[in-house]
Amino acid sequence: MRPEELTAVIEPVLSDMGIDLVDLYLHGRGGRTLLRILVDEPGGISIRRVSQASRAISDLLDQKDLIPTRYTLEVSSPGVDRPLKNSRDFIRHIGRLVSVQCQVGETTETLVGRIRKADEETVLLAMENGTQEKIVELGRIQSAVVLLEF
Repeated sequence: MRPEELTAVIEPVLSDMGIDLVDLYLHGRGGRTLLRILVDEPGGISIRRVSQASRAISDLLDQKDLIPTRYTLEVSSPGVDRPLKNSRDFIRHIGRLVSVQCQVGETTETLVGRIRKADEETVLLAMENGTQEKIVELGRIQSAVVLLEF
């Protein structure tokens, strides 16, 4: 089974629990498969909720026999320094300091700023120097991560 097919089956179960599927990795070698699933929820996910998600996913996989080989299931939170991949990620992190690499013509520009607003198409960043704001189209973003602040 391909990762996209697993996502289509697993995501509704997590969604019913109020948990977001952040990412799904499927790696297999020599008859052994690793399924790593990253989950989150608004405000951050607790260990208890990760455990509940893991049990629900495990039950689903066993019930539907979706992975034909032996497999190891790992369910965890994405961590604070995970990449931001879609509008939902940016919306969840409004107010956080981020580093964003985006395509500008033929070059890549790195922006450091605080997410002020985000929607399905754009992210509004208050630049690190505090004097300006910049609107970035999601389609131009190559990578983005939340920066840790101490």
